[in-house]
Amino acid sequence: ADPLLHFNLGVALEDLGLLDEAIEAYEQCMALAPDMADAHHNAARLHELRGNRQQAIRHFNEYRRLRR
Repeated sequence: ADPLLHFNLGVALEDLGLLDEAIEAYEQCMALAPDMADAHHNAARLHELRGNRQQAIRHFNEYRRLRR
């Protein structure tokens, strides 16, 4: 139940090329800590790579809001 563990898992999965699994890990991180800006940023990048524009925009916007 530690958001940072899910975030780090997402980074590791992304490094292994397991993008769908990485997105799931970032989503778990954000479910536990919705204010973790870096998780939103990483999820946005991966959604963009996957062609999920709406999800990418949603996470990029949340990332920008949290970084203010």
